[in-house]
Amino acid sequence: MLSWNHFSDMLNQKPKVLHLSCHGIKNCEDTMGANYALNKAKGFLLFEQPCGGGELVSSNQLEDFINSCGIKFDLVFVAACKSQFVGQIF
Repeated sequence: MLSWNHFSDMLNQKPKVLHLSCHGIKNCEDTMGANYALNKAKGFLLFEQPCGGGELVSSNQLEDFINSCGIKFDLVFVAACKSQFVGQIF
């Protein structure tokens, strides 16, 4: 289980390799409803919360956080449906 808090704690350790396995959700009306236009994110990753619920993390949040940490990964492996937007971050 990887919550957003655990993920950000892990990134603060400056890893060289990142492997994400989660759900990817494209930001479009079909998946996000009428509110999709309110968020400028290309998509979202769904992180699991400790209670078993889901936490949406936007591509903007992910990109901003990785940039703020100054991490340069040697390898990034993303196993998530509809996750092209994540690959574009790296």
